[in-house]
Amino acid sequence: MEKEHQLDKESLVMRYAEAEHSNNELTERLQRVETRLRDWTKEREMALGKWKELKEEKARLLDFCESKVL
Repeated sequence: MEKEHQLDKESLVMRYAEAEHSNNELTERLQRVETRLRDWTKEREMALGKWKELKEEKARLLDFCESKVL
C-alpha cells in the first residue's frame, strides 16, 4: 500500500513537472510571437509613413507639372 502511494505521488510530481515544462515552453513561444508582432507593427507603421510621404510628393510634383503646363 505504501509503495503504491509512493508511486502515485511520484506520478503526480512527474505530471506536474511536465505541465510546468510545457507551460514554460508555451510562454516562451508566446513572447516570441508578441515580439514579432511588435516588430511587424513597427515595420508597417514605417511603411505607411513612407507611403504617405511618397503620395504627398507625387501630389506636389503633379501640381508643379500642371502649373508649368498652364
